[in-house]
Amino acid sequence: MRRTLKRCPGCGAKNTARPAHKVCDNCTDAIRKWSEHLATANAIREHSTVKLKGAYHWYPMFYFGGPHARIDGFDAVRTELAQLFEEAGTRACVEIFDWKDTPFEQRENSQDLYARPDVRHPKKKGEAYGERAEYPTSEGGPSYHDQYGKIDARMLELLRLLWDRTARFAEMSYIGGLQDGRNLLLQLSSGQLSTGDLDKQDLRIARKRQNAAFLQRKLAQPQGSTRMPLPEKP
Repeated sequence: MRRTLKRCPGCGAKNTARPAHKVCDNCTDAIRKWSEHLATANAIREHSTVKLKGAYHWYPMFYFGGPHARIDGFDAVRTELAQLFEEAGTRACVEIFDWKDTPFEQRENSQDLYARPDVRHPKKKGEAYGERAEYPTSEGGPSYHDQYGKIDARMLELLRLLWDRTARFAEMSYIGGLQDGRNLLLQLSSGQLSTGDLDKQDLRIARKRQNAAFLQRKLAQPQGSTRMPLPEKP
């Protein structure tokens, strides 16, 4: 068997006993151990396989329509919320593998960590599928980040439930605001509300917007951080 004095292509070590067509013994042992680890990790039935997109903006974004009025901090909070969900999901994975280390069947059957659900109304006569229900997020985007996470099935369920409830609660709050505005106009037109009452409402809304902007300034996450600021000393 021909030997070589060239460095191992795996670790770079120089070993005169290395066969020319193989890596060194240390690399061979490491490959064997990694293969055994993959076989064990991919066989755990309690773990689900999810596709990781590598960045928050490739997942669907919350509250995609948003209010037409300019609310200070709205876009920043929405971005931080998406970043927090992406980090929480990634950190919840007990293993993260490249695509080549994930069995083909598991890759094919996996879903994105967070995905917009396909909810449809009952189909009408002559339709193959019912009309798709509007869901309060963007569609998300394609990603070529070929990594897959192994995550406890119950943890994944909890994260997705939290993600869904956050999206729909934000939408419900927005719809409630629209209904409040409509009721205000009806009361004004019917005489139940005077222009003086309307001025008071404007003042209350302005105070709430100022308070929201103040909270955003005080509690906004520092660049690159997802930690909650510590309470200030009185």
